Amino acid sequence: MIDDLTISRVLKQTRKSLGLTQKKFIHGVVTTSFYSKVERGINKISAVDFLKIMMLNKVKVDEIIKQLFEQSSYMKNEPDLSVQILTAFNKKDKEIVSLLNKKIQTQIAIISWTLYAA
Repeated sequence: MIDDLTISRVLKQTRKSLGLTQKKFIHGVVTTSFYSKVERGINKISAVDFLKIMMLNKVKVDEIIKQLFEQSSYMKNEPDLSVQILTAFNKKDKEIVSLLNKKIQTQIAIISWTLYAA
């Protein structure tokens, strides 16, 4: 499951990869003090503020979602879904492709809910 610490870690990694200070990264969306606590896992950031910060820094949301999945405990023991779906597709196993599609949709829903609930 994607937790607050995963979100905090991804935010910090994204900011550092852009070479920005916390103040420049948040563009006044939240206070620097509040954001500092977000990065340390003390405060939770709302989905709206999270998305605003990403958009203001021209960060692709799909890349961030990918990072959230990659770093979440929910995905740690999962084989790569792209490998699974390609294998099933090549074997023309419609049932497995359908099940994997449902799994992907569930994971997208979990991320959406996690971002919304933040």
